[in-house]
Amino acid sequence: MALGLDRISIRAKLLLAFAVMMLGAAAMADLALHQVRALGAAADKISSSVASLSHLDAMATDIGRAHLSDLDRHFGTGDIDRNRALKAGDTAREEMTQSWKSYVGTGIDPGEEAEDAAAITDSWKRFTATEQQVLALDKAGAHDQAQALLQGDSRLAVTAFRDAVLKDSAFQVTENGKNAESAAGAVRWAFIVLLGALAAMSALALGAGLAMVRGISNPIVAFTAAMRGLAEKRDMSAATPGSGRGARSAA
Repeated sequence: MALGLDRISIRAKLLLAFAVMMLGAAAMADLALHQVRALGAAADKISSSVASLSHLDAMATDIGRAHLSDLDRHFGTGDIDRNRALKAGDTAREEMTQSWKSYVGTGIDPGEEAEDAAAITDSWKRFTATEQQVLALDKAGAHDQAQALLQGDSRLAVTAFRDAVLKDSAFQVTENGKNAESAAGAVRWAFIVLLGALAAMSALALGAGLAMVRGISNPIVAFTAAMRGLAEKRDMSAATPGSGRGARSAA
């Protein structure tokens, strides 16, 4: 009787229940898709941060190799040793350039990471400029001055470079933690949404089922009661529920 459902046909009730279920499923699918997108975005950020950490570690190794090759070349006792050191230095610088390009390719966020990246770039430029000065001094025979640069400005540039890399690495680790928490939050929210949607759809299905059962059973109960009264009391004036012919039956 409530909501006028008793006046709706069984077919209409079935269609209504199906429509409600489809709307609930569509809403649940939309919410789930939203959470999947959020989870995918968090996973992409984590993957990017992990890749950045790998490239940063490679750069710290590359500058160390380049500095070591400079020392080997400067203190080398023969042409073979110096040429080997020069080749090792060239390889380290090439790999450093490639690591930097790969790092930039992961995307640099504005703000703290951009500042760290600028510090890395600045210290690398200082290091390579010092290398050129050391090489020029060695060629000119000013080995003492070259050694002073290697043990002074060059080492300071390497230290500054590694400090910037470490700072950036710490930033990446922190961001990874945030992204992991964001991903976990998306999973938790998706689970809550799924449970809520299932509960709502179950309640709707139960309500529709009860309405259909009432729509079927109530007329049957009423009709049975009328027939029992007709059989037991011989009451020919009793109306037949749902037929509309009670008065004519009495006649």
